[in-house]
Amino acid sequence: MTSEWDLTRLCNGFDDPKIEESINFAVNRANELENKYKGKIKDLTPSGIAEMINLSEEISINTSDVNQFARLSVAADTNNMDALKLVNRLQVVNTKISKQLTFMELELGELLLNNEKILEDEAVSDIKYYLEKIVKRQRYRLSEREEQIILEKNQTGINEWSKLQSQWLSNKKFSITINNETKDYSWPQGVSLLSNPDKKIRREAVNKLFTGLEQDRDIYAFALRNVCTDTITEYKRRGYPSYMEASFTFSNIEQNMFDAMFKVVEQNVDMFQEFLLMKAKILGTDKLDGEDLYAPPPFKDNREISWDEATQMIKNGYFEFDNRFGEIATDMIDNKRIDSKIRPGKRGGAFCSTSYNHKSAYILQSFSGTMGNVKTLAHEMGHAVHAYLSTEKNRILNISAGMSLAESASEFGTMLFTDKFLKEAPDADAKKAILFEAINSLMIVIFEVASRTKIEQNLYMALDNGEYLSPDKINELFWKGRDVFFGDAVNWRAEQVYEWAFKGHYYIPGLRFYNYPYVFGELLVLSMYNNYRKEGAPFVAKFKEYLSAGGSKSASDLAAIFGFDLTSEEFWQNGINEIKRMFDEFKSMM
Repeated sequence: MTSEWDLTRLCNGFDDPKIEESINFAVNRANELENKYKGKIKDLTPSGIAEMINLSEEISINTSDVNQFARLSVAADTNNMDALKLVNRLQVVNTKISKQLTFMELELGELLLNNEKILEDEAVSDIKYYLEKIVKRQRYRLSEREEQIILEKNQTGINEWSKLQSQWLSNKKFSITINNETKDYSWPQGVSLLSNPDKKIRREAVNKLFTGLEQDRDIYAFALRNVCTDTITEYKRRGYPSYMEASFTFSNIEQNMFDAMFKVVEQNVDMFQEFLLMKAKILGTDKLDGEDLYAPPPFKDNREISWDEATQMIKNGYFEFDNRFGEIATDMIDNKRIDSKIRPGKRGGAFCSTSYNHKSAYILQSFSGTMGNVKTLAHEMGHAVHAYLSTEKNRILNISAGMSLAESASEFGTMLFTDKFLKEAPDADAKKAILFEAINSLMIVIFEVASRTKIEQNLYMALDNGEYLSPDKINELFWKGRDVFFGDAVNWRAEQVYEWAFKGHYYIPGLRFYNYPYVFGELLVLSMYNNYRKEGAPFVAKFKEYLSAGGSKSASDLAAIFGFDLTSEEFWQNGINEIKRMFDEFKSMM
């Protein structure tokens, strides 16, 4: 037995009058804001600014349920035409309103940039950090007309190059032979074979998937080249000091934080390479073969877990950590906020969606009874805890902690339950499987994903040097970035160079360098967990304060709750040390 979520709290079907009321409210409020404030923001007092923000915020509040209902309905059934039509309609309305209200941030940013003392006024105290971010972005804003042109241009420009990559890949079929039977696989189906226990199947999948990408390499290179060159053109016009600066602004972090973190990661590549060589030894080779990067170990945790058993494990684990965490997990499970049923048309993967108006969340995953599924549920439940705590304490514009901090509660939950599963493992093989999977996942997130950041840096450096991003040039830059982290620990298959063709992170418009936030967030959590193991209960109170703050404070101010300094290499090394602790424990079992 699994669970299906109840979305009627958000909207009572696709004919609910709430949908039209929500859309009409948003359109009318946008018109009201334009008529009342356009060209007049320069004369606003701090109280006037607060009033304007309150009015604009009500658009998000009043459309929140309908937007979430549409998105979740599509995720639950990607063939639901009513849901798809509603999502499309809402996208059109939201884009129109965004363009219409472009003037607000531009005019407000200009006012604040020239009068930063406004930020100290009591009238805007609860939106101070929100306004500080506007000031930061304002330094790189263009005129209202230019901003609108960029929005319009992107619809048929960089957005379409991104869609070309994703749609070309999603429509591609890969002919793969398994046990003398050849059939066509979609990309997601084929990728699932890369973790198959049979090495021959993994080798066949690597060969056919990546040579299939190679056949279309000119198309992928064309898309990537245009995404990167479009970004360079826009960022230079905006005056960004580096191509990464926009991502720092979006992630609510600073360059010196990134530099300290990335330096520590590069200083510890020897640990990663040692792990890869140990994995090779476990699998029976001297060096890790390219097709074995995601291979499972020979030891297994074969327990079959029912949905009721899984949810009880999650409740127990979170209650053991803190009563409030346990109460939130119980509410999520008992009040139908989780969709875990496997069904045709359901979106793959797992996610948690924050419900602001209801101070709660919704989780989607497909539960098939494995311990891996339980770990996924523990991870997503961490997101739910973050959602509950941040929505209870913050207005809607302050609930999001930003890319680099968004995984704090979820990855902490993963660590918490990894330790719990280890203590409760039924035998030595299960314990080794749990620990190996955790280490393998952490190593990949930190070092493999860091290599993608280095690759992306290489792409922009090459373009700045006047080089042409041909497929061969991209291949050269790919290996150059990857080798920094993997060294010679892996015997790569030549065709694996075309990983750059399928990684969507390289192609996302408006979110360049969308790789390092995963590394940043993971190491941040590992450092937190390091402290939790030392402090116990005192840490829990600080952790709840941190999560409750949502996005109302900067990353440095949030870290200060624990006494952390995000510009300190020692802080980031503490995160690495947590992986070393686990790795040493695993080595002692072998």
